[in-house]
Amino acid sequence: MIDQLYLSSLSFYAVLAPGLVLMLLPMKNCLKSSGIIPKTALFLCLVIPSAAFADTFFHLPYNALSIPLLILCFFFFKSQHKAHLSKSLSVFLLVTALLVLISDYALGLDAFLHPQLTRNDMTPEACLFQLFLGLFMLALFGFPLYRYGSRLIDRFHVYRAWYVTLLLELIPIFIADFFSPHFYVTLHVNRVALAYWVTLLLLFGWLLILCVLYYFVVSGMLEAAELQEKNRLYELQEDQYQAFLEHAAETERLRHDLKHTINTISTLANAGDLPALREYLKEYTDSIPETVVRHFCENNALNALLNHFYHRALAGGIETTMTIFLSGELSAMEVELCSVLGNLMENAIR
Repeated sequence: MIDQLYLSSLSFYAVLAPGLVLMLLPMKNCLKSSGIIPKTALFLCLVIPSAAFADTFFHLPYNALSIPLLILCFFFFKSQHKAHLSKSLSVFLLVTALLVLISDYALGLDAFLHPQLTRNDMTPEACLFQLFLGLFMLALFGFPLYRYGSRLIDRFHVYRAWYVTLLLELIPIFIADFFSPHFYVTLHVNRVALAYWVTLLLLFGWLLILCVLYYFVVSGMLEAAELQEKNRLYELQEDQYQAFLEHAAETERLRHDLKHTINTISTLANAGDLPALREYLKEYTDSIPETVVRHFCENNALNALLNHFYHRALAGGIETTMTIFLSGELSAMEVELCSVLGNLMENAIR
């Protein structure tokens, strides 16, 4: 009898495994170490059997260990990646909401099969069904979180927007917990069961819509910001190109006048008028414009950006020296690097 209860508790808490995997999938690019799989397996192998043992031998009420275990999972989850706390909480509450809904689905099935029981008497069939739903959710949401969720984690750094999602994720958690039946017979009164299942389906739809809308809204904001930055770079490059054309035209004019200049120098030299020759050469040298476009690095976009701010600084009477070292391909996106460097130069000039 004890072995059966232990196996039932083991399958009940085993749903933490797919839940923890779902939390870690969007953090794939900010994990602290490559040994995340053995660490996670060891953590789950210690926590799940221990919780099942305590639940079996101390006859704990339903969900008595759920909150402590979720808190423990969160600290383990947070310790394995370098993402901001707001992102960690958002992902954690999203998965927690799914786990709460999964638990309520299992209770609903158990109430349908055994209306005389309570949730403290949750049957092994319901526990196995809960584990099956957890694995189903992992299969359903695993790839989207791995591919699309990681994009938001890596690229979207407006932490206040991440904190806003916490309230939207807490709503289905509280509602699902409120509708969780203490006595299964409650779901057999009038149309309570229909209201129960409709509510759970609406909460699940709420989470789906929340995830999809948040992804598309944030993706649109990121694309708009990137487009704005690209337009800014194109404007800078156009300014530098116009400056280059003006410099080329000026050089062509000077080249056209070079023949007359040489004749003048030759005349002054033949006449032996050295003071006049020196004065003429000085005036001619001062009339030659300094190179407008300077070469700071091999990257054209960065070079245009640096030229823009370099000449702005010189126009403001700011002594400016820049040395740029770039080797090989850029380790960051060109737009992001130009944005960061442009902000730094702007602040430096101010």
